[in-house]
Amino acid sequence: MIITKYNAICNLGDNIEEVFNKALNGDAGCFELRNSRRLGCINPPLEEIKEENYNTRANQLILKVLKPLEIETLDKISTAIVAATTNSGVEEYETSRNPKHFEIGNPAEFVHKYFGFTNFYTSVSTACSSGIKAFSIARLVLIQLPNFLFTDLIHLKYYPESRQIRSVKTDAELISEKVQQLL
Repeated sequence: MIITKYNAICNLGDNIEEVFNKALNGDAGCFELRNSRRLGCINPPLEEIKEENYNTRANQLILKVLKPLEIETLDKISTAIVAATTNSGVEEYETSRNPKHFEIGNPAEFVHKYFGFTNFYTSVSTACSSGIKAFSIARLVLIQLPNFLFTDLIHLKYYPESRQIRSVKTDAELISEKVQQLL
């Protein structure tokens, strides 16, 4: 796997260069003092997302990170999305009661729809290890994409001649066994 585009946003900065420079220089001005504790907070202006199902802080942060990478120029058919998240919109759900806000798959679905991709997408949420786990899932997708994809309880098969992915219903045990073989 080769990573050709990357970016970051965190309490150290709004882009990879700013994060790197502040970390290198030991800049601690990016922490707020609350109840005698220093907390890192991300406070850049974020774009409002028009589609209510995707208007969450997590997706706004994702959009802020992805827009500079110009991923909309990638091939819409062959690009798969694997998003890592620890919070898809739980806080928003507490006030909106919109069940789409707390779905783990919401960030990947948002990127998929917002940028017009038509291929596979999934979100990974394994707490602090989500980011690294997303790389291992992406690797599996790259290896398996020409043959099979698995998501939830649906077995998806890729047909190269028509460049289509079609679902074939199967039982959870079969999928679980196949995924275990891949891991």
